[in-house]
Amino acid sequence: MLSDELITRIQLAGALPTDDPMFQSAGLLSIMNDLLQDVLAPELGIMDQNHLTYAIDFPGGSSELVLPSRSVAGSIRKVVMTNNAGDPYILFQETLTNLDTWWGNASTATVPAAYLLRLHKLIFLPMGATSPGVVTIYFDRRPNDLVLTEEAGVVESFDLDTGEVTLTSASPTFTVAQGPFDFIGARDPYISRLDDAVMTDATGAPTYVFDELPTDMAVGDYVCLARQSPVPQVPDELHSWLMHAAIAECMATAGDTVRHDSFAARATAKLERFRFRVSPRSGDRPVKLVPRFSTRRARAPRHWNVFHGG
Repeated sequence: MLSDELITRIQLAGALPTDDPMFQSAGLLSIMNDLLQDVLAPELGIMDQNHLTYAIDFPGGSSELVLPSRSVAGSIRKVVMTNNAGDPYILFQETLTNLDTWWGNASTATVPAAYLLRLHKLIFLPMGATSPGVVTIYFDRRPNDLVLTEEAGVVESFDLDTGEVTLTSASPTFTVAQGPFDFIGARDPYISRLDDAVMTDATGAPTYVFDELPTDMAVGDYVCLARQSPVPQVPDELHSWLMHAAIAECMATAGDTVRHDSFAARATAKLERFRFRVSPRSGDRPVKLVPRFSTRRARAPRHWNVFHGG
């Protein structure tokens, strides 16, 4: 559901006074973005169904790496190192409490066996060890902030070889200076096909040239300023939750406790139903499955969504 439709539904279903700035587009976008970042992103991580799980490849030769800037709470799910022979293996996470057990190995070990997270960095252990090959970091990516539909371009055609993208006539006009840009999938689950793409030429607008295009790009996809999207980057089933939760927030702002409680209860019920649907089950009993991560790599993208193509 596009942001404009969500805003209209919130205003109608909540019978909101549209002359109040809080209940106009900017105010409602702010409420929905808070719900996306503060509630849905952590909730989807807890569900452990990899709805937000992406991956980034880093070249070898480093003793530490900067964590992906868009990871939820600066956390990661898994680190896979692929050696020069093409053999992948998983590194385990160490804690500061056990760090002293690695100090004696710093002078002899050359290949990492574990890692430590500190100050938004991944530090390989033993100290001084460097990655011999590609390091793949799997992480839950923070959803982009919602913006009005009119602020996003819609892909009409593209050429993967030349990096050219032509947007529809109704799309906004972009400039090189506005970059970088994100490419957003137009269908559920609305993944980011490529983050932080660099525009190199805008003189032929509405045809633009980028330094790289996502290999799974499709006509109808969205081109937005970095960290923006015209559609919530969560499964379709949660768009209705977002609408009801936003109305509940509006009712709280208006001091209408009765209607707040009503819409909050509906939102809670919708989230519970979604949890039930996505939980692995054996008969009527939920079961816990260990997530299986692919170590497949695409053609050197900045990132890709591991479970939804790329």
